Amino acid sequence: MNYTNNNAYIKELYAFLEDNGIDKNTFLAINNIDKYIETSIDGYSNYPLFLKIFNGKYNKIILNKLMRIDYKSRLGNAAGISSSCNFESVMIVIPPNAKKIGMSDYSKNAKPSDYTLLLKPCMYRQEKYEKYSEKKRMPYIDNNTWYIYVFATKKKFQRQGYGKKIMNLFLAYIDKNNYNLCLETDLEDNIVMYEKFGFRTVDISVYRDTLKHYIMIR
Repeated sequence: MNYTNNNAYIKELYAFLEDNGIDKNTFLAINNIDKYIETSIDGYSNYPLFLKIFNGKYNKIILNKLMRIDYKSRLGNAAGISSSCNFESVMIVIPPNAKKIGMSDYSKNAKPSDYTLLLKPCMYRQEKYEKYSEKKRMPYIDNNTWYIYVFATKKKFQRQGYGKKIMNLFLAYIDKNNYNLCLETDLEDNIVMYEKFGFRTVDISVYRDTLKHYIMIR
């Protein structure tokens, strides 16, 4: 199946999710972005990438603002899946041939009070890393490949099946439509978990001599 419009991919995914019992009110939207951010920030605490971006110190306040700008920029361009209305676990996925999101999109979606945030060193580091990771994953992305952008579970709900629930449901959609799937991780401990879902590592590198970077496909 070949679409030229991201909304067609997202509509197809959301229809599948609703048919399988997922509440449409949990899909990524302007009225629940805060819930997606809350889960992401908690689930990604002390994640190597964000420690790198913040120069070794995890800053939840700035990260909250950065994620708000980023997630708002991706509305209509990415799909969001949650384990339930309590948002214990969330996933944000990007369909094939999606528009690239960059600084111009961030500028449009930032509040005037956040404009100075876009000039902070952490934003520069994030942009540099994204260019690096994009270059690394491009050989594995084609017009039939979805990309997992976010996959996070709140710390107190980890290892209780919430993440597994949405991952398995998304994989069922992927398999039903014969799509490919790509993700990245900077945490070696995640490799075994993703392998259990059928992913395999295709690229390992080190960003700026300190941050391990893994690309996995399915």
